[in-house]
Amino acid sequence: MATSMKGRQERLKKMLLEKNREFEAHLKQELGKRMKEGTTFFASTIRDEGDLGYFGFEQEISRRQMISCTEKLKRIAAALERLQDSTYGVCEECGGQIGEKRLLAMPFTAYCLECQQALEDEELSEKIRAWTEEGDQPREV
Repeated sequence: MATSMKGRQERLKKMLLEKNREFEAHLKQELGKRMKEGTTFFASTIRDEGDLGYFGFEQEISRRQMISCTEKLKRIAAALERLQDSTYGVCEECGGQIGEKRLLAMPFTAYCLECQQALEDEELSEKIRAWTEEGDQPREV
């Protein structure tokens, strides 16, 4: 049993490190592309408002991709810390084991599928409650 758990941890660690390398490479690529092209390149190709809008759109997509990569890198670092502490693969909500298939699909998850669903349902309920409470308040005229 201990051998299979150790093997599982090693497989998951290898997978986390590979994902970390992928996200770091993607982030470096995006940063390199931004540095290489620079705003002067885009500014020289902008001829009208449509070009300016497209430039802004591309910049926003690139910015969001970099934010997403950075967030994933942080979550992977936290997962690697949990792996070091022998708490990786243990649900932070219920303390049960997170299935290996789930960890392979979502390597930085800290919750089993059931607890994640419950948390998302609770979050959605809170958003709906806030939305309906806002709608019930009288409007000032």
